[in-house]
Amino acid sequence: MFPIGVCLLLAWPAGAQTSASESPAASSSAAAISLSRRFVATGMTTVENMELAAAADQVARKLEQSVGKNLPFSRESIVGISIRRDEKQAHGRVVKAQGWVDRRLEQKLIITNLEQVDQEDVLEGLCWLLLNRYVMILQSSDARRAKPGAVPDWISVGMAQNLFLSLRARNSEAVVKLWEQQQGLSFAEVVDLEYLPEGRWSEKAFSALAVDWLASQATTPSFWDQVFQRRADRLALSPEWAASNVLRAVSVRDVEKGWDLWLAHQTEIKREWGTVTDVQIEALRSLFVVRPNQLGVAPGADAPAWMTMGDLLLHRGKPWFDPMVARLELKVRSQGLAQAGEYKTVVDLYAEYLSELTRYPSKSFWYRVFHRRPGDRQLQSQLAEADKALLRLEASVRERDLYMDGAEKTFAAHVEPLVAAQIGMDMEKAITRSSLQKYVDEVEQQMK
Repeated sequence: MFPIGVCLLLAWPAGAQTSASESPAASSSAAAISLSRRFVATGMTTVENMELAAAADQVARKLEQSVGKNLPFSRESIVGISIRRDEKQAHGRVVKAQGWVDRRLEQKLIITNLEQVDQEDVLEGLCWLLLNRYVMILQSSDARRAKPGAVPDWISVGMAQNLFLSLRARNSEAVVKLWEQQQGLSFAEVVDLEYLPEGRWSEKAFSALAVDWLASQATTPSFWDQVFQRRADRLALSPEWAASNVLRAVSVRDVEKGWDLWLAHQTEIKREWGTVTDVQIEALRSLFVVRPNQLGVAPGADAPAWMTMGDLLLHRGKPWFDPMVARLELKVRSQGLAQAGEYKTVVDLYAEYLSELTRYPSKSFWYRVFHRRPGDRQLQSQLAEADKALLRLEASVRERDLYMDGAEKTFAAHVEPLVAAQIGMDMEKAITRSSLQKYVDEVEQQMK
């Protein structure tokens, strides 16, 4: 289970919002500074602002762990998070801004209409501001005042989407699905995503996997050190750069091959670890209510209407028993075909139990000596072992589901229904090229 702070992701306070009539003075009087003195939150009640600032602190700590070094902060330079209400605006919006004012760096995250904002947009915006600090510390004083350094959106989005396991699992599943449908992005297409608009897009899921891949490949200097230095020098993070500096590949073509192998590896992870579901377990359990009339036993036979797996022991030797159990064994074994290893292991235990039920010694003396007919106690022990294995598998699946879904479920239980409804959104829709170009044009216009 996640700690409650992690479960809230960036986690603004549940249902928090500002009144349309709330004055700027009222908002500023409720400002709260985080314990690390790196974040100040305004626009809500004092308690809500404190919770938001604390959540931002937690994200900063997780980001520092991922990068491997402390964030550059000074007492005069903190990140401001401002919650605003705009009745004229139909949707929520997250704006990230940074610049130098009176020789001091100012960074702001402005969240308008909080209850309509996707919490992942807030997380991504905050990560962009924080990662930029690593870039600016490497710039000369004149360079950062002329234009503060910044990472491309695919880097900040990739970092944000990798901070929490629930997001990593969802993104991996979305990417694998698209890749298997031959709708994936090449590595060159991912690193070309300088700007990404708000919302949950498949490009963001691919960005997350690209960052994870590059960070896992680089050794010395680290991937993050190379990223920050290159952006401080105002250079692009190109496939050629990744080939020669991060991946030590011969060519860009080799980089694309490595990227495809990485995506293929995610497919194998999904098959080996993520394919056992409650539905499969329920399908297996449904076979344990044995109905002879559904397994070829004639209506007039001396057979009960239904039996449990344990009840089968009571009917060994009856004329209809062996053919019925053979059919049941076939049904059980078919459940394990092309399934995850841990699921197939449980299926095989039940199948072996059924196989032993119908095993009889031959007329050979030595076969009877070394292959006695299994007794009831031995068969009961086999069935008990299979039952224990199934219970362990069920517990493992439940624990996995709670672990991977805990963040989003907890968040959905604490926020407004509109925000909670967004939790189930997938990451499989792609940004249309026209929409992306329009967004890029707007960003570049603002930066002039």
